[in-house]
Amino acid sequence: MMCASAVIAERWSPAIRIATSANGAYNAPSIAVGQLVGTQTITRRVTAVTGGLYRATVSVPGMKAVVTPSILNLQAGQTKSFTVKLTLDTGLSNVSTTGWLTWQGA
Repeated sequence: MMCASAVIAERWSPAIRIATSANGAYNAPSIAVGQLVGTQTITRRVTAVTGGLYRATVSVPGMKAVVTPSILNLQAGQTKSFTVKLTLDTGLSNVSTTGWLTWQGA
C-alpha cells in the first residue's frame, strides 16, 4: 500500500477570498492531507470580492491534482464551491510533498 502526505498552499487573487463555511466545516486557505492512499477529494468555498472569471492552476509534485470546476464565474459577493482531487502518482510512499493552488482572473 502506498501512502504519502501533501500540503497545498492556496494563493488567491485579491479579488476573491476563502468563504466561511455555513455548516461549520473547516474551510481554510490551505489543504493538508496525511497518509494519502489512493485518491482523496477536498471541498473548499470561495467568495468574490470583485466579480469575474477565475481560473485555477494547481501543482503538487508526485501527485495528480485536479480542480473542479477549474474556472469559476463569480459575481461580487457570490460564493461557490470547488473540489481538489488528489491521487498519488509518481510520488514516493511515506514522503511529504508541498504544492500550490492559484485562482487568477481568466
